[in-house]
Amino acid sequence: MQITTFPVYSKLADAAEIPVEVAKNVPPGWQLSQHQIETYAALCSSDVDVVINTAMTGDGKSLAGYLPTLIDPSRGAFGMYPTNELAYDQRRQFDEYNRAFANQLTFMSLTGEVLGNFISERSEFARRAEALAALMQDHQVLLTNPDIFHLMINYRYGSNILSIQELPALVNACYKNYIFDEFHIFNTPQMVSAITAMLFLQATAPQVAHKRPRFLFSSATPNPIFAKLLRESNLRVREIQGIYSHQPGSDYRQVLHGTELNLHKLNEQQTLEQWLQANLTVIQNHWSNVSEPRPRGVIIVNSVVEARRIARMLQTQLPSLKIGENTGLTDTERRRMAMEHADIIVGTSTIDVGVDFNISLLIFEAPDAGTFLQRFGRLGRVRRNQPAFAHYEAHALFNGKTPWIYDNFIKELNERQIQEGDTVDRPTTLRDAIVAASPSTTGFARYIRRWGALQAAHIIAGMEERRLGGSHAEAATKLREQYQKTLGLKSIGSALKRYRSLLNSKNEPNSPQCKAILDEVLSFRGSSPFQVVVWDDSTDPSTFLSYDALVIAQSSDLCLADHEPFQEALAIRYPDPQERKAVQDRFRYCLSSNDHPVVLYVESFLPDRERLILQIDRFEPRIQSNQAILLNGLSIKRPINEDTKQLNMILRRQRVVGYITTKEPKELRQKLKLPSFFPLYILHDSHEKPYTLALGQAALLLEAEALWLKRKDEEDEPIIL
Repeated sequence: MQITTFPVYSKLADAAEIPVEVAKNVPPGWQLSQHQIETYAALCSSDVDVVINTAMTGDGKSLAGYLPTLIDPSRGAFGMYPTNELAYDQRRQFDEYNRAFANQLTFMSLTGEVLGNFISERSEFARRAEALAALMQDHQVLLTNPDIFHLMINYRYGSNILSIQELPALVNACYKNYIFDEFHIFNTPQMVSAITAMLFLQATAPQVAHKRPRFLFSSATPNPIFAKLLRESNLRVREIQGIYSHQPGSDYRQVLHGTELNLHKLNEQQTLEQWLQANLTVIQNHWSNVSEPRPRGVIIVNSVVEARRIARMLQTQLPSLKIGENTGLTDTERRRMAMEHADIIVGTSTIDVGVDFNISLLIFEAPDAGTFLQRFGRLGRVRRNQPAFAHYEAHALFNGKTPWIYDNFIKELNERQIQEGDTVDRPTTLRDAIVAASPSTTGFARYIRRWGALQAAHIIAGMEERRLGGSHAEAATKLREQYQKTLGLKSIGSALKRYRSLLNSKNEPNSPQCKAILDEVLSFRGSSPFQVVVWDDSTDPSTFLSYDALVIAQSSDLCLADHEPFQEALAIRYPDPQERKAVQDRFRYCLSSNDHPVVLYVESFLPDRERLILQIDRFEPRIQSNQAILLNGLSIKRPINEDTKQLNMILRRQRVVGYITTKEPKELRQKLKLPSFFPLYILHDSHEKPYTLALGQAALLLEAEALWLKRKDEEDEPIIL
């Protein structure tokens, strides 16, 4: 089916409603939308704690969030982005803001790597907490990721100088506005992290209206579970929407161009790669009448290995076009080259929330409503001081194994009187149709009472630390009540008891298991237990990065590299010693053997991904199944070669939190309504009996949901059986 989307125009703010201080400082020629002024007013209001801006992608939500700081630099801003690329991109945007607003705001883009380099260059900082304290005091705007924010608020950065409360207190002292960008991509554990941190900062901030922190969530698709947490928290929330029209007007500015949208249902066994091979004319036709500006395209798939194969195929089939990649298997240099020079970029979800770029052609997989809206939102944006493309064209491909999603989408469009060749408005009709057509999946709400409660207990326990001398007693008492109500707990005291039993098990037989489970709960995105170094020789020059060994094992003819040839290849790729050291520092959390990182050499990726089956050496179903436990003895059973056998010797030693059940993956997905990409593995024991396995944070999510199948209460059920 082919339809066309109308152009989109955003309502401009009424000049009479723009605050005087904003009107005086807005750069000449800049037009502010109504939602931007409403966001500014809400963030400056004494009656609002949380602002949720649901304006469309490309309608200036970032500027809306930073406007209070640009107008009043004393309101420091802490910006959080789900990818480092987005944080770097926002830094470039801030250069423009500083110039346009004639400001001298001090700001920086901060990642774990940047923080590590900062410490290594300055002997006065022995620990990360002290370095972070110095950086926050020197920068009015911090552009980072929510992982670093989470670690700071949850006392996860050690210090020889600062008490556990001093770093969070400094966050509160330096910043008043907290911006969570693209927060809809996160899951329930990250939502719990955000709400517990927000309540903590509110409780410990000076109880003066202008000094209280404000939180902005910039998201086109707000999550219902997070909305419920906000309601129960008693935080004062204001949701701000964009006002749109598909007709131009003097009080509207254009934010999106009209776009041709083609909807395709794949055959049951057909992949996007196969569809592309059969429909190369789609790309050829788009470039057939080259005009200025020259067309640019993006292809978004769900598999990093499929993206690699597609890029290679297009390079061969379309030699006149420059093909680039942007996936988890693409190093920073290649990503930037692709963004700057490629005609077509082939990528994965890294593009969904990656840097902003200008394209005229979009081809993408659409497994669910959120993904569809996020990916389609990449196309058709109106750019300041950039000419429009002659034509905007999108192709959304629906998986043939779930044909009902496509069928439901067409049905929903027809019910809204949209037929083949019709034109549809993008902000409402198209959005509502795809949301209605997509199957609902679990939001993992049971995780909140099961494991999220322990994170809340961790924050309270830190506030009630005896060494603090009761200085936070009043705030801790307030938080106990807020956390209990917000998270829907029967008793916060019960959560504290469970937390302390895990924390205080240092000399007990279960100590390693308790620590591992607690560490997993207190991480932000969960651990990556099987990360290895990948020496990818299928690119020229070779790429060196870290990735999941299990993905590489089923996607390539796995080969273990010796340390010396790896070092020689690394030196050729990075002749500058400092640059080489920076690359090697990224591998410090990878698996190691004989004090060296484990390196998997990849000469080429397989045409088709092989079926992955794991094996566990010792497993007692009666004791170890159907609960979150600490596992070791895991290895790869299939696919297997001599190098995989050597890798298995290393994997078996690795300890990882897991959840094992006799239920088959298909049954679990159906009964628990698991998302399509929820990571489940096939596991065999030494007697060839099959099980289903989830690892890391996924294990905790699955365990909490599976308690419902057994009719057990997630809050009362013991953690260690």
